[in-house]
Amino acid sequence: MAWEGLGILDHAVVPHVDSPGHPETEALGVVAVNYRADGTPHLTLRDGQALVIDGEDTRIY
Repeated sequence: MAWEGLGILDHAVVPHVDSPGHPETEALGVVAVNYRADGTPHLTLRDGQALVIDGEDTRIY
C-alpha cells in the first residue's frame, strides 16, 4: 500500500476519534486502533481540534 501521499506529513491523521455524536467516530476509532497495532505513525483528532504545523513546530489545538 502506498503511504507517500503528497509527502507533506510523515504520519496519517485520523479525525473524529472520541467524538460523541459523530457518525464516523466508532469506525475511525477502529482505524486508530489498527494503526497503533500495525505501528503506523498517526495522530488522532477529536471534533473541534486542529493540527497546526508551523515550520518544525507541530501542535494539536
